[in-house]
Amino acid sequence: MLQQEVCAAVQVALAESVKNTTRMIRAEVPEYAVVDVDEHTERTFRNQTQLLRLLADGREPGETDLRAAADLGRLRSSQGIAVESVIAAYNVGNQELWRLLCEAAGADSEVLVKLATRLLHAVEVITSEMAAAHTSYARVRQAQDVSLRHRLVELLSRETVAAEARDIVAVLGADPDGSFRAMRIAPAQIDDDSTQKLARALGTRAIVADSHETTVLSQGLTEEELQAAAERWTPGRRVGIGLGHGGLEGAHRSLSEARMSLATATDRTLVQSFERDWLWATVVAARSSLEPIVAVQRTTVEQNPHLVETLEAFMTTGFSMAKTAQLLHLHANSVAYRLDRWYELTGWDPRTFAGLCQSLLAIALLADAKDS
Repeated sequence: MLQQEVCAAVQVALAESVKNTTRMIRAEVPEYAVVDVDEHTERTFRNQTQLLRLLADGREPGETDLRAAADLGRLRSSQGIAVESVIAAYNVGNQELWRLLCEAAGADSEVLVKLATRLLHAVEVITSEMAAAHTSYARVRQAQDVSLRHRLVELLSRETVAAEARDIVAVLGADPDGSFRAMRIAPAQIDDDSTQKLARALGTRAIVADSHETTVLSQGLTEEELQAAAERWTPGRRVGIGLGHGGLEGAHRSLSEARMSLATATDRTLVQSFERDWLWATVVAARSSLEPIVAVQRTTVEQNPHLVETLEAFMTTGFSMAKTAQLLHLHANSVAYRLDRWYELTGWDPRTFAGLCQSLLAIALLADAKDS
């Protein structure tokens, strides 16, 4: 039997076998679930027809064949399918094609040897071209994605969210109208692969950008999930997490909250959540405005640590004179005197809610400034 006859017989059988071949590929390579099944079936039929023509003509893969292989590699890369999976899927189809060739050739071993030699060579040339195009496209797309992620964070950090941000979010695979929760991690370590590991772990549920800090814009992730991911993949770094808000305006707000929370993180409290730590985060964010008010009390705080101790104990004991006295081993009159003395020196009455809050926040800001 001639090689052309064997290939012609298999070409006729392809119409019936290609759907089963496609099912086999999708079963063995689960990544292909993202590919439309009809498109996948048509591509499989086209690939096998291409190989049959090469075998029947007894020729090397030409420019048209290589261009088709490159197009397929780029297409699968754009769909997020790994190059190893693309090659594996192609080979599953080739195994089924070889089975059909063996059936058609029957006992003609001489024809099968020739077909096997040519098939293996053609597959090697085509898969090499396919893999090269896939890898090249992936590199270009990765560079584009990095640029787009940086651009998105820049746009969402502005006071007014530009319409361009909506297009970028859609290109990056997120829902512009969905709920966003932001996380910021500092310092960013570009030469370390931990950020890349974080991005891979979060997958399509988050957009990760790196600059002087790592910014994560997530969808469908809770605060606890973000914190766990940060602690696992970027250990030892300071983290700020915002609230979840809807739409791009919500993404802008969550990024701002994450930035404010990050500003309060320390080596002792690495992870700060706006939901939990919103009071201190907003105070620190307003530090430049509060500094003139707080600075005038610096001397009072530094020279009267016993007064500061009394204020903190007064808050801890629920504003109870008796309990404060007991905690500090003082007479209640001494506690009252210290509270009065603080009022005289600062003008903030610690017996009132507003006065005590102002006093303690000023003390905390001065301590924070000293530590930093």
